[in-house]
Amino acid sequence: MLPDFFQTRESLTITKPNQREMSIFWTALGDLLREIPQGQIVDCFTGASGLYLYPDDLRSRVVGVDRSVFQLRNLQSQLLVSETYPPKTIEALPGNFPFPDSSVAAVVAVRGVRYLEWDENRSFTTEAFRILQPGGPLIILDYSTVDIDEGFNHSVIRKLEKLFFDPTTYGRMIEALGFRDVKAQYNYLPELRMHLVSARK
Repeated sequence: MLPDFFQTRESLTITKPNQREMSIFWTALGDLLREIPQGQIVDCFTGASGLYLYPDDLRSRVVGVDRSVFQLRNLQSQLLVSETYPPKTIEALPGNFPFPDSSVAAVVAVRGVRYLEWDENRSFTTEAFRILQPGGPLIILDYSTVDIDEGFNHSVIRKLEKLFFDPTTYGRMIEALGFRDVKAQYNYLPELRMHLVSARK
């Protein structure tokens, strides 16, 4: 991952979606999370805008998790101004979430797994399985590669172009880790060129 880059102000310019993109995410996440039980939704790699991607009826249930203190502080300062409830954010690594076993209703990762090496993705999905309630969904929405992010000219990011998020391969991996009802869909959000992997514990 890129912990150093995401501690910089420069990273804010490429992590916040515009209004059109947020509208697409509101609809998609509202549909994908429509039937989940009551309880917390853990938004992984939440960055400075993750909590804005959820429709109002879900947002108060979301806990944003990220390893970047800078991104989380930026998110908190925005939400404290714009929201009527205190923002819930936690600093944590994707393979070490501070939640008890079988304690959360859903785990969501939007625009994050493509920055992880394969062993980091295995650790992340293993942790997701651990903290999910039985039947709880894991939802991953992401681009194929980091080079989809226009404006990502940081030298460290350029080296990550070799990383590739392939829904079919990812789906096989999480099925082997114990997930069921695995679905891998290419261009689930064609307007954003984003793929989907979803499954249940």
